[in-house]
Amino acid sequence: MAGVHDQIFKELIADFPKNFLTLVMPDVASRIDLSDVVFEPGDYFLDSPRGKRRAPDLTAKVRSRASPCEEALIHVEIEYEFREARLVRFLEYNRLLAMRYGVPVHTVVIYLHGGPPGIQTVEHWEVSFEQELTLFRFKSWGLSRTPAPAYLARPEPLAWAFAALMHLGSLDSRTELGLACLRRIAAVRDLDEVRRFRLFNCVATYIELDTRATEEYETLLGQSENLEVQEMMMTWAEKMEAKGREEGLAEGRKSVHDLVLRLLSQRFGTLPAGIKRRIEAISSVQELTRLAESVLKVDSLEELGLGS
Repeated sequence: MAGVHDQIFKELIADFPKNFLTLVMPDVASRIDLSDVVFEPGDYFLDSPRGKRRAPDLTAKVRSRASPCEEALIHVEIEYEFREARLVRFLEYNRLLAMRYGVPVHTVVIYLHGGPPGIQTVEHWEVSFEQELTLFRFKSWGLSRTPAPAYLARPEPLAWAFAALMHLGSLDSRTELGLACLRRIAAVRDLDEVRRFRLFNCVATYIELDTRATEEYETLLGQSENLEVQEMMMTWAEKMEAKGREEGLAEGRKSVHDLVLRLLSQRFGTLPAGIKRRIEAISSVQELTRLAESVLKVDSLEELGLGS
């Protein structure tokens, strides 16, 4: 499941790079040109002494606004839970990236569970024979120990999705937190469908409701202030199918094909060529719609009947 969590956050950060840097590194964000920041999966490194291939989660080259020749690299690691032993790995990645690109490297670690509360600057000293040799500083964000209300009040859409993993603060329940996140996402007008879906998917993935909470959620969802949330929760497959009826079955089917492939990639990572061909061979819009609606309900491609 760690790969699923990685994929959700990698795509969100790549879709909202300005939001991410403004939230996590406001001092750095104010000094760099945010107009062309692109986060991409890090290149593989060959760990020559031990023969392993490793890759940082995300990297992005950035430039100073005041002096465009001044460059740096932003390096992001997404960790499902806090483990102190990983500090050495972050330091190794930081050094490898600095040597490869020849620029300073700013490392950011996102902890989905545990870790130091909120956004902090962490200092890790390399020590030998009781001597402090090298200081490694990096940014750490422990999401589960961050108060959600402060981030629901932020203007950045990425903050509303991340808030789904935070602690309640002044909110009464996970149900209330989930609806608060979804209301913010539903109300914003300048998002394309893919980015809106990824925000929604993050909230839906991390707001866990038991039976009683689900009943409360459905009751609250029916209230007038949550009508926009109801509309947003209409499946994207249904929207695409409606578009297909309006613009012609062939074009509509292609739209649903593309949607299913995007949803599957978002949930399960890069798809094998054989599965892509199987999806593209499906001619029934109803069957494609069923697949799209089932993506968030299953844990594997096999459960969808798409296993190899």
